[in-house]
Amino acid sequence: MLYADHTKFDQCAFHAMAPLPDFDTVIVVAATNQKHIDRLRDAGNDVVVAKPPRRH
Repeated sequence: MLYADHTKFDQCAFHAMAPLPDFDTVIVVAATNQKHIDRLRDAGNDVVVAKPPRRH
């Protein structure tokens, strides 16, 4: 399982934990661009979009 917020997409990193296909489930925040969500799903990942917390 991988959790990535919307600021992690379109970025370069000096290291990688594992390739995306190695993750069964990827959890992203609602602010994630739909093109990234679609790309993850097209690659075979189960994508869960986390809803923002409720404000009281």
